[in-house]
Amino acid sequence: DNSATFSPTSWPAARPLTAAAVAWAPGAWTKGVATSSPNLAALIQAVVSRPGWASGNALALLIKDNQIASCGSIMEAVVRTREFLASRDFRVQFDSDASRVLIEVEVTTEAQLTEAVEARVDRLLLDNQTPESLKKLVELAKRLDPSVHLEASGNVRLDTVAAMAASGVDFISIGAITHSA
Repeated sequence: DNSATFSPTSWPAARPLTAAAVAWAPGAWTKGVATSSPNLAALIQAVVSRPGWASGNALALLIKDNQIASCGSIMEAVVRTREFLASRDFRVQFDSDASRVLIEVEVTTEAQLTEAVEARVDRLLLDNQTPESLKKLVELAKRLDPSVHLEASGNVRLDTVAAMAASGVDFISIGAITHSA
């Protein structure tokens, strides 16, 4: 396994994948009623058990639109994620410092971006933007928190990647590289 250090010639599509999955079909959410997330231990264990894993490596959890919808808001999804990371189960199972787990949130609007910045997440995934709308979101994010890390994803093509990069994002995901691989 021992994946090579990421570089422009070691695309993620060439990296080994895990088959681990966790099924979760939550019912309706009721405000004020505690609801548990599924046990993510098997999923995280599959990652940390890989031959290339080393103590001290960082993990990232991506909160996407469907998780946000399930929780009712970005803030609630982030709170639940942090509760899981602070749990005894996480510490015992993974003998890991949760401060090394990054939280990234997918956003598409200024309101979502503002809420995610207020939740103090580590990274924002700015999804399905045009170069113009991406530039506006980057400017807003940097005004709200100059230290926030930003990733462009979705609607990024080989012919738009330069304009997307010029927006000031820190990272770019380009599905076109792997769609026909």
